[in-house]
Amino acid sequence: MKPMEQEDGFLESVDSLIKTLKQLIVKPVQKITGLISTGILLVVLLFLAFVFLFIGIIKILQGLGLFLGINPTGFAFGVFGLVFLFLSGKSYWRKK
Repeated sequence: MKPMEQEDGFLESVDSLIKTLKQLIVKPVQKITGLISTGILLVVLLFLAFVFLFIGIIKILQGLGLFLGINPTGFAFGVFGLVFLFLSGKSYWRKK
């Protein structure tokens, strides 16, 4: 064998080794990190949906308070207080 042929064989071996390592390590890691980042994104979007739902409900109740001619913010949070009082009482009586 000539030295040039040995060098080509060595380069082909190294290329084959790099391709194998990419298939065994890099591709599965990329798939796992992609799934994790997608999951985190979905959790963040779900959290934001609840935040915007809460804000929207407050705005609707403020509009109702304004329509009734009373303090809009106080009315909205007062209604929320009554709802949570009702839910906690319901939970308390169910446990008893």
